[in-house]
Amino acid sequence: YSRTLPPQYTREEHEMRVSAAEKEFRSGAYGPAFDNALNRLRKECLGVWQGGRQLCDARSVTGRPCVFRVHPLPQSGAVTEGLAAASGLLRINDKILS
Repeated sequence: YSRTLPPQYTREEHEMRVSAAEKEFRSGAYGPAFDNALNRLRKECLGVWQGGRQLCDARSVTGRPCVFRVHPLPQSGAVTEGLAAASGLLRINDKILS
């Protein structure tokens, strides 16, 4: 799962990597602890992704994916930091600069 991981990646990339890790695990694992070990593998992969590598899954009006880590999105017209991608503001290390 963690070979050549990008700094951040989408849910689609995460699911693809988990699937590949499961396939590799299934090819050589067997025995009474198989299900527990497979569940542990899934949880560890999820922990790596959610531990700072998770990209936002939102799409812009033009269909392009958001390029920032997971962040709050605006709700009912409220202006939040999630609007930085569309506002022309610059974000460096999760700090918004104007």
